[in-house]
Amino acid sequence: MYRCKLQIEGNNRKLSNEDGINIKDLTELLSKLIRCLGDKAATFTLIDIENSSYSPTLDTDDEVGVDKFNEIHEAVGDNNFKRLPKYEKDYAIALNKLLFEKGLHITVSNTRDERKIKLSSLTKKEDKNYYYSITSITGQVQALYGKVEANPHVFVRTSNGFEYSIYVTREQELQLSKFYKNANIRFRIRSRIEIANGEATQSNLLDFTLLNDKFYNTVQNVKKEYGDIFDHIEDSAQLLQNLRNN
Repeated sequence: MYRCKLQIEGNNRKLSNEDGINIKDLTELLSKLIRCLGDKAATFTLIDIENSSYSPTLDTDDEVGVDKFNEIHEAVGDNNFKRLPKYEKDYAIALNKLLFEKGLHITVSNTRDERKIKLSSLTKKEDKNYYYSITSITGQVQALYGKVEANPHVFVRTSNGFEYSIYVTREQELQLSKFYKNANIRFRIRSRIEIANGEATQSNLLDFTLLNDKFYNTVQNVKKEYGDIFDHIEDSAQLLQNLRNN
C-alpha cells in the first residue's frame, strides 16, 4: 500500500481554525484532482486530513496510480499551460485560485519513491518541445556501457523485440550486471518524450524488479561458492572480466 499526501501550508503563517481552508475550497480542489486521475481515481482512498497543515492523505495499492499522481503534479509545476490536458489545466487554475493567491503552497509526496514536489506559484513559461513520462517495461539486459561511456547506461531488449537504452547510476549498473542476459526484469523508467515525433530521447532508470526468482537463487548460490569473484567489484566490466577468467 502506498501513501500519497498533499500537504497544504501557509507561506509565512501557520494555518488554524481561524485562518484555514474552507471545506468548499478543499472539496473543489480534490474534485479537480480526481478528474485528472481518471479511472485511477477509484484506487485511491482518503484516510486522513491532518489539521495542522490541511494535508489530505490518500492510500492506494496501484503503482500506476502513484505514477499518474506524480505526473499530474510534475506537469502542473512545469507551468506549460498550452501543453496541459484540459483536466490538468483546470486543476492548475484551482491550485492558483484556492491556494497560491491566498499565500499558501502545497507539497506533494508519496511513500513509494519518497519524491517531493513543491508547488507555490504558477508563472507562464515558454513552450517546451518535450515532456516526461514514467512507464514500465519488461526485458533482459543485453549490454552494459559503464566503462566506455561517461554516463553509465544499459541496453535492454523486451520480449516483443523493442530495444531501450536506459541511463543508470553506478550502483544500479553493478546490480544489473549480475543478471546480464539471464533474467527477466521489470524496469520502471522516466523518459523524455519529444513532442514533434513522440520519440523518447533519454530514459533514466527509477528502479527495477527481478522477475526470474530461479535465476536469482542460482546467482546467490554461485556467490556463496565463488565469493572471491564478486570481491572488490567496482563496475560491470570488472565483474564480467572476473567471470570470464574463472
